[in-house]
Amino acid sequence: MRAGVDIGRFHDPREFANYKPVWRGTNGAGKRVGVGMTKWENPRPKVALKSLSMKSAGSGVPIILAVTYPRPAPE
Repeated sequence: MRAGVDIGRFHDPREFANYKPVWRGTNGAGKRVGVGMTKWENPRPKVALKSLSMKSAGSGVPIILAVTYPRPAPE
């Protein structure tokens, strides 16, 4: 995940190549805020995910609000 490509900023809700704001609002100070979504493809789709974690490469605080996982198509 790359900031400004796959990840946006809460206090600067704008669209990037693989990130789209899905909710925008204002905070108590009247500043624009928002959260968005990104799509990540499992590089090993035949191996089930057991966990998912994110770690900041800088001073940001990554937050995962939700995860969806499609059912595999029958073979």
